Amino acid sequence: MTKILLGIASLSFLWVCCTPISAQAKRLEPEVGRLPVEATGFGKTEEDAKADALRNATERVKALMGMQKPPLESFVLKPEYVRTLVGPGHAGKDVVEENLRLQQWVMPFRTDTDWWADLQRKDRAEQRHTWTARVMLGLAVLLLAGFSYVRLDEFTQRRYTTWLRLAGLGVATSVGAGLWYVFQGSW
Repeated sequence: MTKILLGIASLSFLWVCCTPISAQAKRLEPEVGRLPVEATGFGKTEEDAKADALRNATERVKALMGMQKPPLESFVLKPEYVRTLVGPGHAGKDVVEENLRLQQWVMPFRTDTDWWADLQRKDRAEQRHTWTARVMLGLAVLLLAGFSYVRLDEFTQRRYTTWLRLAGLGVATSVGAGLWYVFQGSW
């Protein structure tokens, strides 16, 4: 029981040490003129136009995230977050086509905060948390395999030590290959 508690305590300490507390990646500057200035939306009512403008703003930020090298794809962009990036907006010119009248709503992106750097920070933090979780899962599987090896070896009175070592080596190799694959695909 002591070994299990020490193993759990060690993994918990490792988890605390591996989380991204203050380390930040190099800031990626978008190409000149790539940061969106405003998003417009059209709708039959003002509420429809506002919703369309918010959807347009979300799509423009997602497109900008995808154009980066490497692309920012870990952070899931939601409309609630995009609302913090844009101002309240104002009504634009109404568009009249045939018998249909559409209202326009214009949402300017905020210039008082550096929202692009905040978005990059959130993406990198999400990426690091994912990597840390995968490594912790791999270490937990290795710990479980080692604990199982010791318990099974004691239970079988060391009759199958060679087979248990081969099984442990197979688990360790599988976990190592899995972690290698995860990190090769991530970089």
